[in-house]
Amino acid sequence: MVEPWHWEGELAPKLWATLSGFGWAAGSVATKYFQRRHRLDMLNFIAWQMVAGIIPICLIALVYPLPAAEWNGVYVSALFYAGVIATGIGFILWTAILVWLPAGTASLNMFAIPVIALVSSM
Repeated sequence: MVEPWHWEGELAPKLWATLSGFGWAAGSVATKYFQRRHRLDMLNFIAWQMVAGIIPICLIALVYPLPAAEWNGVYVSALFYAGVIATGIGFILWTAILVWLPAGTASLNMFAIPVIALVSSM
């Protein structure tokens, strides 16, 4: 969703992308809230966030059937890496950042990550 102000084409994917941003923000605020109020095992907290996040994804997948993926070794390896390792490390780092920074400041700094990645790849 590069230009959210242009709503041409199918509406549902753009709404899902917009709602995912709100979900990310709500999760960040909830994380900050629970970090202040309770002593948390962050790995356990992150695991529950991921379980809560996978439920709507599965429901959406049932409503919007897409072609089946070709399950092979490369696909399973990529799925495991992206779904478990990279996402898990990302969430652990994100919650660590939220300990030190306000949620708004941390979220604004996230916009710099794609720019830094793009410049670094040149």
